[in-house]
Amino acid sequence: MTVWYTITTGPCPRSDFLNREAERWRRGESFAACALSGACALFGACSFVRRLCFVRCPSQNAKIIVAVSGVQSDGSAYRMSKTGDHNAAIWQIAHTATRARRQDLLASLVQQHGWGVQSGPFAGMVLPDRASWGDGDLLPKLLGSYEAELHTVIEEIVAATPDLIVNVGAAEGYYAAGMAQRLPGAFVHAFDTEAKSQDICREAAGLNDVSRRVSVTGQCTPDLLQAIVPRGRTPVVICDCEGYERTLIDPQRVPALRTAMLVVECHDFIDASITQTLVDRLSGTHTLEGIREGGRDPNAMPFLQGFDSLDRWLAVCEYRPTMMHWIVARPK
Repeated sequence: MTVWYTITTGPCPRSDFLNREAERWRRGESFAACALSGACALFGACSFVRRLCFVRCPSQNAKIIVAVSGVQSDGSAYRMSKTGDHNAAIWQIAHTATRARRQDLLASLVQQHGWGVQSGPFAGMVLPDRASWGDGDLLPKLLGSYEAELHTVIEEIVAATPDLIVNVGAAEGYYAAGMAQRLPGAFVHAFDTEAKSQDICREAAGLNDVSRRVSVTGQCTPDLLQAIVPRGRTPVVICDCEGYERTLIDPQRVPALRTAMLVVECHDFIDASITQTLVDRLSGTHTLEGIREGGRDPNAMPFLQGFDSLDRWLAVCEYRPTMMHWIVARPK
């Protein structure tokens, strides 16, 4: 038996959709629990999701097909199908719908407040209106809740007035432009392997009038890091590079790291040995602090107080694949 879970985004004639599902039901291929037209009642008034059909799985052994189609924000067509189990199908439906709803929340925030960050260590910074990774977590960044676990560390760095920041895995430039804005006496070297990320990072620097103090380039190798870090009297390295930290954060290969402050997001879900490897490498030269992913309080944000609880929590969600953590290493 084949069970279909269908999400169609963009215009979709209601009669064709229901007739198609009814025909599958008559053939014994699906059991439709509900089909919703227009706004999705479960997720509020969602302009992106035009058609959502949940299908109840009659058998744990049934073949599951998830089909998603529609129109992306740039006007291009989007189609995806995936075969898997019941849980995978529900996961795909939920993530598609919640991400679409979050775009509506982002549009509402921008309409009221523009593209300026509302709170947190980078309050007042202006963000580009595009992203290179997913939705770029633009909504939590604009709200000021993004990576709230590091806010105290960021303020500690700002208070120390370092003259050099190295941001590896800069993405859209949230930290690169933000640190340059907070530290007018510092130079920021931003690295990212994606050309689109580099372009948006440069845009972020320009929007915040810090382009002259932000260098944006591609991959940061150990040799390149060793060449750059000694240029600063009080260097800080902020690293979020999807597992590459195991290669890069190595004082044997990059001796200059021994006197630098390090803030490293550990991607142990990619390589389970990363955290312990970094602890072993750094414990002789640094005082180490581990910071685990923590909670958020969306109720403290004025913009969100008029929304229901699902919208409030969705706005601050960062869609992390597992419980994440960071190592903050301060030179002894």
